[in-house]
Amino acid sequence: MCALLPDANARLAPIFERSNLMSLLDQLTRRPVVAGLGATALAALLSPTSIRARALDRPPSVLVFDVAESLLDLQVMRPLFQRVFGNAAVVDDWFGETILYSESATLTNTFVPFGQLGAGVLRTLGRIHNVPISEADVAELGSGLARLPPHPDVPDSLRSLKAAGYRLVTLTDSPVIPGRGPLQAAGLADLFEQQFTAETVRRYKPARETYQMVAQATGVELAELCMIASHPWDLIGARTAGCSAALIKRPGVEPLVVAGLKQPQIIAPTLVEIATQLIQLRHA
Repeated sequence: MCALLPDANARLAPIFERSNLMSLLDQLTRRPVVAGLGATALAALLSPTSIRARALDRPPSVLVFDVAESLLDLQVMRPLFQRVFGNAAVVDDWFGETILYSESATLTNTFVPFGQLGAGVLRTLGRIHNVPISEADVAELGSGLARLPPHPDVPDSLRSLKAAGYRLVTLTDSPVIPGRGPLQAAGLADLFEQQFTAETVRRYKPARETYQMVAQATGVELAELCMIASHPWDLIGARTAGCSAALIKRPGVEPLVVAGLKQPQIIAPTLVEIATQLIQLRHA
């Protein structure tokens, strides 16, 4: 509202007061543009809960989980970045830059294995911060990423979703090594039907091909997939490809609300709440 003229602000201020909502709706329903739509119906139209229910009017067939930060806690890597850079928060810069360059590779039709990108970004950050990066530092990064622990809300939520009859798979940019890897180390691998990597199609998320790969391999349509992640960029890709999506609002995470970008149908601060909604939908 600060961008509006003062008199416009005065006229529109009541719109943003909850107590005047029904009065506003009564006025709107008398306008031709919403003729025949009652105030109650319009209120339902504006309700986030109602939007979610209409968007997910039936349960998805397959739940597709991102792994790093969504299921497994990347913040346990902070001691490494504190030691090397004197600032533990650089772990977030490293992860964001690694994603940026993976997407750059996809957009330019090139491919570099995700592990090599991560190591390259660590060395680049070393040059930016004028600190040396040793091969031991790179090795410590790789071994740490292979042993990330699950967020506390993850194990029981996954078990509940599986018990409710959902098919669970993962889709990551990182390579998948049968019988090994972060999910095995975290004790979660047995909960998933399959683990997919974007490296199979040599295009990283949020490229459409990654979600198509999962749909084809699981024998369902894209619309039957629900991508669950704590990365809005990943869910923008999934929604644009035709999947439904749920955003786990881990600390520091918010959806990117911009006109033209499709939003996740479910947004909640924990996987517990997302699982509850999906299980209720399955039993509806």
